[in-house]
Amino acid sequence: MILDAPLQSICKCHFCTECDGTGCISEMPGMGGFSENVNFIRNCADWSVLEENIKKLGNKEYSKLLSAPLPVVRLAPITGGIENIGYSTEKGFYRDIVAAVWEAGCKLSIGDGCPDIKLLSGIEAVKSLGSSAVSSFSGVSNESAQASGDAAAVGASSAGSEVTGTVFANSGAGAVPKAAPSVASAGVSAGFPAGGGLPTDAGNQCPEQNPRAAVFIKPYPQDRIIERMEWSAPVAEYLGIDIDSYSIVTMRNLVKLERKSIAQLIELKKEAAKKGIPFAVKGIFTDSDIDLMKEVRPDVIVISNHGGRVENRIGSTALFMAENAALLSGYCGELWVDGGIRRHRDLLTAAYYGVSQVMVGRPFISALCRGGKAAVRSVYEGLVK
Repeated sequence: MILDAPLQSICKCHFCTECDGTGCISEMPGMGGFSENVNFIRNCADWSVLEENIKKLGNKEYSKLLSAPLPVVRLAPITGGIENIGYSTEKGFYRDIVAAVWEAGCKLSIGDGCPDIKLLSGIEAVKSLGSSAVSSFSGVSNESAQASGDAAAVGASSAGSEVTGTVFANSGAGAVPKAAPSVASAGVSAGFPAGGGLPTDAGNQCPEQNPRAAVFIKPYPQDRIIERMEWSAPVAEYLGIDIDSYSIVTMRNLVKLERKSIAQLIELKKEAAKKGIPFAVKGIFTDSDIDLMKEVRPDVIVISNHGGRVENRIGSTALFMAENAALLSGYCGELWVDGGIRRHRDLLTAAYYGVSQVMVGRPFISALCRGGKAAVRSVYEGLVK
């Protein structure tokens, strides 16, 4: 079943036989990466290079790889359902992808973006998984009716405007937003009607009453980040900062993002600790990032180059992990990685280097647009079994 039909015809994915970065060259917005997908392609190719390198070390080392405990697989944080994927609404995209991967058994992440409706749609999608009933999919006409609203949101994004104005009941430890903006309320402000999303099968409810996600927030000024941490706390398994996205080409002219200092990240780590939520830093891919992590010591370090979408240096996350995992593991509680993970052996290779969780994005998106929940489940099972 194709969701938000006809997704296969409107999705910006090229549905390549293998998602290796060769089909969406430099498509940003879209599913591609910078500079003719150079890092996207390297991300995908270098997992096999690493595995072959370990084989050359002999049977003893390769046996360690094959017997390594499998890392947790988590959906990568993704936003831009309209401009990057081809959906008619942000809410529809997040409802579909979050529900599909969760029902497959995969852990969740949600991302941030401009305008606010991108983060708020992810928050609402996670909350909806814990509801006793989720609104059923109402068909293409309903999604089409939403298109003008989300187009208005994208227009607001282009102007750099966002829906804000949350009032908090308290400050400091245990602060809880009096009323975080809902997708519906944000949408009304941006001309976004509610509705749409993925159909849920009766009796196929998630076993966890209150599902949680790793929430990765863009590197806004500190007050904006703290506000977003408040919004996200009710669904956050981890609270993280996407430190490399200050230079992502698709957001450069939309909103103020900044390169974070040691002091700023430590402040945000303390904010997460007040809420009892582990703090993650995502986007570790350079020597200067390693120096930063030595001082910040977050709960989670995520090796990432934003799927090859951020212009910082040429290289793959796989080789960066191989070169620096031992050092980085000493600066955090858990080491995660994303970028180009496509096979079960890639998971084992990551585990060999001490990685506890991996994040996967494009293969799940492609599967969702190609074949709905069944195709997403097939991708997930291909990774873990």
